Amino acid sequence: MQKVDANRPVPLYFQLRELVRQEILSGVRKPGDQLPTEKDLEQLFGVSRVTVRQALRDLMVEGLLVRQRGRGTFVATPKLEKALKSATGFTTDMVQRRALGRPCRRRRRGDSLDRHRLR
Repeated sequence: MQKVDANRPVPLYFQLRELVRQEILSGVRKPGDQLPTEKDLEQLFGVSRVTVRQALRDLMVEGLLVRQRGRGTFVATPKLEKALKSATGFTTDMVQRRALGRPCRRRRRGDSLDRHRLR
């Protein structure tokens, strides 16, 4: 494991955050793995508790970590993301998914209700 360098112009919390992020993204730490305690990370990297908390907080905001009260901090399970190809309306989405057999026609003034009943 690499160390943070106080002589670099990059903030310590940023260096620590990037080290932990790389461990997660490279697979060294897998979803569900527990991270060492804040105190252990503080001693391991030679930084203050405030620095450790800032780095972990940033990773939690990104969704890479989850904190469970009384249990510790864990690597989060990745969330599935669906790419948005185009913005469409509800009816178009349902037709594409074949939830509706055909698009619904809007009723106009003067149309009788019998003509538009569902079959």
